[in-house]
Amino acid sequence: MIELTSRQSEVYEAIKIHIEKVGFPPTLIELAGLIGCSSQNAAAEHVKALKKKGYLTTASGAARGISLIEQKPKRLPMGLNDQVKIKLFEPGIEHLKRHYQELNIPYEAPKVDADGYATMTLWYVMSTFGDILFNGAPHAFELAIDLEAK
Repeated sequence: MIELTSRQSEVYEAIKIHIEKVGFPPTLIELAGLIGCSSQNAAAEHVKALKKKGYLTTASGAARGISLIEQKPKRLPMGLNDQVKIKLFEPGIEHLKRHYQELNIPYEAPKVDADGYATMTLWYVMSTFGDILFNGAPHAFELAIDLEAK
């Protein structure tokens, strides 16, 4: 899909949030109020641009005829040596302690940033935690990938 401008992203998010909160799309008058436009014609121009870029459809003649087109997630090519951030939960910390013990290495807690995430290679995460990642297992960690760095 074609990239949105920052303003178009704001308009798209306003529509999306309105639908999530209320259960139906805004009218053009409501949308104008949500995005700070003085007229519904300005809101209609934003909707027209989003429609042209393939982010939504409109039903002609319907006041609440805006429908968002579900966005498919982008593929993220990653190598095993790429850095990922993980936030370890208690099962993950216990597993990591056992892993260190099996290797006869004194346990050293991973260094974490202000948000509680430790940075590791994807390979390390997969090789260390792969055997405890299965359906029904308690979540060992939360994975965060810095998309801006990719």
